[in-house]
Amino acid sequence: MHKQMEFNSLLFLLFFGLVTLLYHQFGKSLKPYFLLIVSCFFYMAFKPVYILILVLTIAVDYYAAIKIQQHTGTLKKRWYIFSIVITCAILFVFKYFNFFTLNIIALADVFHIQKPWTLMYILLPIGLSFHTFQSLSYVSEVYYGGYKPERNFWIYSLYVMFYPQLVAGPIERPQGLLDQLKNQPKTTANDIYSGLLLMLWGFFKKLCIADRLADFVNLTYANPNKHNSIEIALAIIFFGIQIYCDFSAYSDIAIGSARTMGYKLNINFNRPYIAHSFADFWHRWHISLSTWFRDYVYIPMGGNRGSKFKKNINILTTFTISGLWHGANFTFVLWGFIHGLFLAIEKEYIEKIKYSFSKKIYTVLVFITVSLLWVLFRAENFTKAIQIYKGLFLKIKFAIPFGSGFEKVSSLAIVPFVLVLMFYMEKRGGLHPLYHFTQHKSFAFQTVFILAFIFVILSFGAFISPSSFIYFQF
Repeated sequence: MHKQMEFNSLLFLLFFGLVTLLYHQFGKSLKPYFLLIVSCFFYMAFKPVYILILVLTIAVDYYAAIKIQQHTGTLKKRWYIFSIVITCAILFVFKYFNFFTLNIIALADVFHIQKPWTLMYILLPIGLSFHTFQSLSYVSEVYYGGYKPERNFWIYSLYVMFYPQLVAGPIERPQGLLDQLKNQPKTTANDIYSGLLLMLWGFFKKLCIADRLADFVNLTYANPNKHNSIEIALAIIFFGIQIYCDFSAYSDIAIGSARTMGYKLNINFNRPYIAHSFADFWHRWHISLSTWFRDYVYIPMGGNRGSKFKKNINILTTFTISGLWHGANFTFVLWGFIHGLFLAIEKEYIEKIKYSFSKKIYTVLVFITVSLLWVLFRAENFTKAIQIYKGLFLKIKFAIPFGSGFEKVSSLAIVPFVLVLMFYMEKRGGLHPLYHFTQHKSFAFQTVFILAFIFVILSFGAFISPSSFIYFQF
């Protein structure tokens, strides 16, 4: 998306404010169509022509879902496969074609065969993976009888294009969001108040933590050989915190902006770094994606049914595919595979693991392992990832981080304060800290508290060089 329209931009705040005010002026019958128009405008702020891709996927899945309901047996299955193939083919062309081509070219070179085709230099449409999965969940629910196809083309289009969660989720099921879009829930004053506070919490995590840590992380990952083990260790831990604050901030802003119009989106994060196991981590991290893979990949493959070997293969396959979904690079594939491997091992020996470690110690081990695996996620390629791991484990040096170059990331001095503030408020206030701390309080207290929090964001936020949301690339 054009940086001027990203969630952490002034233009988006103006867009959000205007859209929300106008939305509440329309009658119930007109609200969905108004939302569809502004969602199209929001998406076209990136690259206008790419809206044609969305129109194509929407039209295919809308028509296929109706045909799926009308038929049974083989014909029903063919329409389902047709929808999946077309939708996934679009994702493949834009996200995986070059990845596939590079590997074919490498094989051709090995066998001295002429290169079969060349690379395509095209920009990946924003949020393509997310609205692809949302469309697939709709068609799958219709195929398996969990939902009747939507006959209103415009309402279904809004389900795919709903602007708050269009770019990076949460990935919604038709039983949730589509039903709300059809029925137009009533908006209460509490919805608006709680939605705005959740957005404010998201801005805090993004601007005061994620973007502050980004400078340090980027500097280290760009040239890992130039940094000592302390710097690398900090960069690894900081990226784990950065990606959590960055992505959960997007989810908070998306959920909050939808709530100001009365819509309830799914929770996407639930304090993942207090997870007491790998399974618990994936119950807390990117919940809408984890449950999507569980319901539409893992369970259809057999899930927990069958032999132990088959169960473990299902887990490994699901997480490997999840890794590939995150990016067209073998680093992502390996990241997903190793997560699946740890989960399979844990599932097989969970009782022994519980007996061997206390809950707190195992929580720390899970956090350390997840943080180390984030290296594969963050590194540009295997070479950079290996350099990071070597610098951490084989080039141990105890030195002041960045030495004389520390002034480049001197803004990190305020990070401990905002991190302590975040963890404290999440521990005390759960998934909606600001609302928790102001709920049932006097108007005066609410006003002072919120103004003080806005002051913290304005004082400590990284407004000079805000970065794009990490998951926009997916």
